[in-house]
Amino acid sequence: MFFIAVMPLSYMNDLQESTPLLLLTFLLALWAIREQNMAGYALAMAVGALNNETMLILPMVFVLYNFKDFKFNTLLPLAWTTLWTSLPAYTIIAIIRYITRDNPRLAIWWQFPENISLMKADLLSSPLGWWDARFLFVFFIFGTIWLFAFLKYSRLPLFLQRAGFLIPVFVIAHLFGGVIGEVRLMLPLGFLVIPMSFFYLFPANQNPSQHVQHQ
Repeated sequence: MFFIAVMPLSYMNDLQESTPLLLLTFLLALWAIREQNMAGYALAMAVGALNNETMLILPMVFVLYNFKDFKFNTLLPLAWTTLWTSLPAYTIIAIIRYITRDNPRLAIWWQFPENISLMKADLLSSPLGWWDARFLFVFFIFGTIWLFAFLKYSRLPLFLQRAGFLIPVFVIAHLFGGVIGEVRLMLPLGFLVIPMSFFYLFPANQNPSQHVQHQ
């Protein structure tokens, strides 16, 4: 319900037709990683790649969740599994990029200086106008949930602990290469930020079995 409630904040300035399918495939891929469903993960990645390049960040979660140690006999299978499950998605994106190579990107690749400048301008503006401060919406969309997600980090299940590393990487990547004012870009993180925050907000409702970690 919280996710549904914040979604209107994401399309006040931008509405992208790929977002619904992106959210579905992103969630399915996260589920498949947690359930160790390799075929399902590869399929979700491939279908998602047909729609949105954001999917290409998920192999990071796959590697982090399945990492056990630095021994060669565990790293090699992990590398091989990561390769064959993500290769179809990366191949699809490469083909699409080649076919559309003559079409200019709507925004430049390097957005960091402009993002910081516009965020600073919105921050220094009157709070009465923050309802339209689109470059602050990255903070507003989840509000204090951004903080709550990490306050009980040690109590999180292994999947959320390791998938949580995606959150800062995801935000920083969009800060450098995306228009951070298009806050819809942050919606996929809701599938991690919101459940992570529940371990702080609702400690009495936690089941000890939730903390069982995969072997």
